[in-house]
Amino acid sequence: MTTTPARVNLTLLALFFGAAVLPSFARAQANAANASATRTVIGQVANAATSALLEGARVELQGSGRSVTTDAEGRYAIAAPLGEVVLRVSYPGLDSVTQPVVVRDSGPSIQNFALTSDIYRLQPFTVEGEREGTAMASARQRQAANVKNVVATDAFGTMTEDNVGTFLQKIPGIVATDVSGSGVREVMVRGIAAGLNTVEMDGVQLANNNSTGTNRAFDFFQASLSLIESIEVTKAPLPDRPANSIGGSINMVTRSSFNRNAPRQIRYSFGFAHLLGRKGGRAESDFDEPIRRLTPALTLAYSDVLGRNRNLGLSLSYSRNAVFYSSTDTEHYYQSTLNRPAYMYRTRLQRQAMAGPHVRENMGAKLEYKLSERSTFTFNAAHNFYIERPHTLQFNLQTSNNASQIRPGFTETRSEIIPSNSAAATMTGSTYDNFTHNYRFLGQGTHRLDGLLLDYSGTLSMSHAFQNYSPEERQYRHGVKTKGNLSVSGLTGVGWIIDRTADDTFPVITQTAGRDFYDLNNYTTVTLQQNNRIAKSSIFEGRANARRNFVLAVPAYLKAGVSYQYQERWKDYHYHSYRFTGPGGLGQFANRAGWVQERLEGMRQPNWIDLYSTSRHKEEHPEQWPEDFAYKHAQRLQNQQDFSEIISAGYVMGNVRLGNLGILAGIRMERTQTAGNGPLNQLTAVERARRAAWIGPVTEEEGLRRAQVEWGSRVHAQGSYTNAFPGVHFTYALKSGLVARFSYSTSVGRPPITSIIPNTSVNDDAQSLSIANTALKPQFSDNFDFNVEYYFEPIGLLSASVFLKQVKDFIYSSSNFIVPRGPNNGFDGLYEGYRLSTSANGGSARYRGFEITYQQQFTFLPGFWRGLGVNANFTYLDTKGDYGGTVATTQVVGFRPKAANAAVSYQIRKYRASVQANWVGDYLSSIAANPAQIQYEAARTTVNFKFTYDLSSRTSVYLNLDNLTRSTINRRYYVYEDRIGYTRLPYRSIAAGVQGRF
Repeated sequence: MTTTPARVNLTLLALFFGAAVLPSFARAQANAANASATRTVIGQVANAATSALLEGARVELQGSGRSVTTDAEGRYAIAAPLGEVVLRVSYPGLDSVTQPVVVRDSGPSIQNFALTSDIYRLQPFTVEGEREGTAMASARQRQAANVKNVVATDAFGTMTEDNVGTFLQKIPGIVATDVSGSGVREVMVRGIAAGLNTVEMDGVQLANNNSTGTNRAFDFFQASLSLIESIEVTKAPLPDRPANSIGGSINMVTRSSFNRNAPRQIRYSFGFAHLLGRKGGRAESDFDEPIRRLTPALTLAYSDVLGRNRNLGLSLSYSRNAVFYSSTDTEHYYQSTLNRPAYMYRTRLQRQAMAGPHVRENMGAKLEYKLSERSTFTFNAAHNFYIERPHTLQFNLQTSNNASQIRPGFTETRSEIIPSNSAAATMTGSTYDNFTHNYRFLGQGTHRLDGLLLDYSGTLSMSHAFQNYSPEERQYRHGVKTKGNLSVSGLTGVGWIIDRTADDTFPVITQTAGRDFYDLNNYTTVTLQQNNRIAKSSIFEGRANARRNFVLAVPAYLKAGVSYQYQERWKDYHYHSYRFTGPGGLGQFANRAGWVQERLEGMRQPNWIDLYSTSRHKEEHPEQWPEDFAYKHAQRLQNQQDFSEIISAGYVMGNVRLGNLGILAGIRMERTQTAGNGPLNQLTAVERARRAAWIGPVTEEEGLRRAQVEWGSRVHAQGSYTNAFPGVHFTYALKSGLVARFSYSTSVGRPPITSIIPNTSVNDDAQSLSIANTALKPQFSDNFDFNVEYYFEPIGLLSASVFLKQVKDFIYSSSNFIVPRGPNNGFDGLYEGYRLSTSANGGSARYRGFEITYQQQFTFLPGFWRGLGVNANFTYLDTKGDYGGTVATTQVVGFRPKAANAAVSYQIRKYRASVQANWVGDYLSSIAANPAQIQYEAARTTVNFKFTYDLSSRTSVYLNLDNLTRSTINRRYYVYEDRIGYTRLPYRSIAAGVQGRF
């Protein structure tokens, strides 16, 4: 990384702050010691109605200008002179309390506070909900030294699908980028792709995996809200946090047993979900669909404080959630022209998730032991099991993209395809078990000494992902069916009319010539692939931090720490490909289910192939399904890859508060070491000739030999780099509730794992070389953030933020490189003059934008209006970049420039209701050399309704209606909004159940 003058200046500023400014305050400590004698007042602050201990409550010593905030257990400690003093305690949504306290010379004075408000005094029900969660999050966010959002997981009511990603998209600056009907898989933070942001639990990065094993992006299908109390989205990282988050870091905070005055608590929730109008099969397990069309959701949580000294906290949790996510999709392909009209030459009908639901199961245990009031030890263990059973069917009608294949007189909405050998009908089907096991074990110690805070932790996080089809390699055995990917073809010479006049998404298709393409008997060829995958990852991390508080004329502290993280990944694939050669035709594999005869959004379904019975037929009659052995062995060697990464880090930072102004500055150093092993692919002219001369079917022995010749060589690569990440953060806070922050921070986006693992493919005939650039360096970002927040009573916030990210060493891909000549060309003199395709660093990008948030609980209003609440935010982003001179554009594929959320809630006595909307503006979804092939994603609005009725102070029932307007997940168009490309239309869902605590 090249160090710029600006970075040097800021680094020197941070070092000067730590080395010069704070010691000057230390000299003032002696003067402070000569002042009037002081003692300490200690205590806890709680919510009188709910017994929750309040973190972030403000405790002020009146007349002194001195104040402190409570910790996670509601504890405070404030220095006060001997004699009678007055303390004032305040917290969002609760009435402030002023209390005289007599400070004696004999030791610490103890004063506890229990806060309440009219909202509790006027009604007997004390079930914690959105109001309490919002107040907790507001208090934490207000005390932050940097720009961050804090949101309680109960701030938006009960979530039907228990999906963290769905919850996150309600936060300003976060947009879902991989959405299905059952939740959100990946999110983008401030326009930065998911792979360049980090996801943590209790401040420690989580291992993550999918069937590919090479994705840095966190898959939120593998996380559950049931374990989480709140979520923090840090947008300007402090030096004590890892630097690998260009967009931001997402931290999921687990619940603690010590944050309540009434320690023992059991929470539960049980209900069912249903997709309205869904067409498809049943769940494979009765447990996941005990009643037809109803999938269950169960959550159990127990927490208690045990022991004679009440110093052992125990938290246990279990949840299981099953949700169908079916959708009906279409896709249309047009003539590559900007002129109108353009004909349609291809149409695709697709059904997704026709069978088993997504199932998410979580178990967690947290043990907290207080050796004393100064020392606490924590052990946290969690297991997440997630399984999805995709069942996708596609019916495709296609001819060549040529005007000669289209009947003259076509329009934008109606085309007639002329029968020819190019005009074909095909079908595909895919179903498999895709599941992951995620494990996390955390050991942590915290020691509070006089003016010194020490903490250390060790974490092991593991993720094991499997994608299974066939029984002999199945890792998950619960009576599930044999599965596979099927391709059906062999039907050509057909003609048809596509008519979008009545419905631009779901057209009327009329066959005009050829054999009936709705009849499976008229197809001739079917191939079956069962591509079993195994991918595993693990992260071991150790951290130690020390914070020294100074009792000075002004509050100040120094903090330093070190960390070590080791991450490894490996994958192993077992691929199989078969072709049916038996008797009886393909009609014997037709799906006989009743839903196949129903129309989909007015469109007729074809006679789909039955994925389960066809896959089972291969198991029962292997002689009719010969295997492609070359494919089997080549894929095995090609995908044997592994990767490791070590990040060693240290930091120092200091903080001082000068009246209303807080200054925090510091620097972080990180050294990264990477290593990877992968295949080298090379097919020589001699080997090509030998294969061409082969007579007869390829035997398994010959397939193995071919794979070893082509993919058997292995390549090892390693690299390292060291970087400095300075940062400075200013906070200006007034008692009136105004808080302003300015931050400069630096961060890193490490290369994709696919670039670190060696993977080389050589084509001697074409003199081309495709490699993973194992020497690829990270991309770096200078981040500037300015944020103004105004907190008003009882629970209100108005916030505005602007930010700028300057990204350097941008990573891009290109095929324009040429391998240089000579022995030092990077390939030991080989491949001179070959065209090289790889990724490289070069160019830059700029991300900038603003966020506006408004939330308010109107409990101060009279009568009916006091139950009203509003929560709304809007995000606008802009980007511009170049790719080392190879491409220049002001638009980035997948970049969502506009997003908004709005929620209106109402609570009165036993009733709570809310309407919540999420909006994402249109954006560029794909780029092409031909402008007519550029695709855009249309704007999307999703509306949900939630209702809760309190049966008692401990029990309530809930009703959720999701996607009320049946909004599309995807609606893409080519250039013109009425030239519809791909559309994905999910179903509405309804969920109801009972929840409570005792």
